[in-house]
Amino acid sequence: MIYHNVSARAVFRGCMLLLVVWLLSLPAVSRNVNDDVLHVAADDDANTAPGLHYAYYEGVWAALPDFSTLTPVEEGSVSAPNIGLRHRELDFGIVFSGSITVPTTGKYKFYLMSDDGTKLFIDGAMLITNDTLHEERERIRSINLTAGSHTLKLEYFQHQGPHALSLSYSGPGISRQTIPSDAYSRPNTINGVKLEAETAYRSGLAVMSNYAGYTGSGFVKYLHPSGDTIRWTAYIPSAGTYKLTFRYALEYATQAVNVSVNGKVSNGAFSFASTTTWANWSTASIKADLTTGLNTILIAGVGNGGPNLDHLVIEEWKEVITGNEENADRSSQFTVYPNPTAQQVFINLASGSNRAVTIMLVNTQGMLVRQQAYAVQPNDTPTLSLDVSTLTNGLYRVVIQRGNVTESRNLVVSK
Repeated sequence: MIYHNVSARAVFRGCMLLLVVWLLSLPAVSRNVNDDVLHVAADDDANTAPGLHYAYYEGVWAALPDFSTLTPVEEGSVSAPNIGLRHRELDFGIVFSGSITVPTTGKYKFYLMSDDGTKLFIDGAMLITNDTLHEERERIRSINLTAGSHTLKLEYFQHQGPHALSLSYSGPGISRQTIPSDAYSRPNTINGVKLEAETAYRSGLAVMSNYAGYTGSGFVKYLHPSGDTIRWTAYIPSAGTYKLTFRYALEYATQAVNVSVNGKVSNGAFSFASTTTWANWSTASIKADLTTGLNTILIAGVGNGGPNLDHLVIEEWKEVITGNEENADRSSQFTVYPNPTAQQVFINLASGSNRAVTIMLVNTQGMLVRQQAYAVQPNDTPTLSLDVSTLTNGLYRVVIQRGNVTESRNLVVSK
């Protein structure tokens, strides 16, 4: 009997040990029913940038949809959850995603107020649901967090009537407050604002998907020689000079279109160079001054239709000036943009005397691959252009010759 009792205890202890091992192997997320707290371990990631990624949608819903099955109208980054980036007052949705960093291990309380529906996820688990149609309503939930970074996703939709959204928290040493923007972070691979063509306003164009390689759910095709227009509305957090990059395909010869920014034609007729086939996608860029808030970018056909358009990316303009500065005419302020470029390069010259200007492109082997002459009028500040669509990727030298003055800058061709 004594032998059998000892064996039973040994078996019991072994079972308890296995149970402990199994419990320790469970994922970091578990529910504590008594205090309604989710216990989550921090997941640190140094490869981040400030703010949150957002995806903006338009549609009519009575509850939060499955946004993963929808194509966003606009994507970009924002310092904190902000419904001010909406394009209209009714029937829209926004998903904010990234991470939140808490300074101290302990219990945090999140306060989510919205009109209409919202859901808040921390480290992949839903913490708060405040869904469906309702007036301003707040939901509160606590969570134990370790110090460090935790993934965050906030889903929001608005149907009819007033709209509102706010997210606050309190925690160890933190009284209730709106979550500060410096607590948010996002993957630093997300740059600029991306707008799909198929979700933009269109007149005379068709949404297609018969050529592979597009992003989103399709692309748009011009149907008529003139009059077809596509118009994007983009939220820009601060006024400044931006680069507008259009992803497109064009089987035929170069086609010119009018590009308008906030109702003003930008750079006159803008040309899309041929990409040789409709299945070969490339990009073309221009720069434009944008204002704080909503901006409109419109492309209109002017006699030859237009290319198939996939999407538009808007990024902050960064002037790139490099090259033989010691031999340059510093008063000329000669600039090259966009740089890198895929299809076309613009050369901006300061005013000068009435003389011919020759632009040359030289490859890294010293061979001349492009040359074009221009006549510059007195006191003119022209912007000249060169087609580089047929050049291979790599580093080139832009050489400007005006009288006895020679200047040069580096140019990167990247498609």
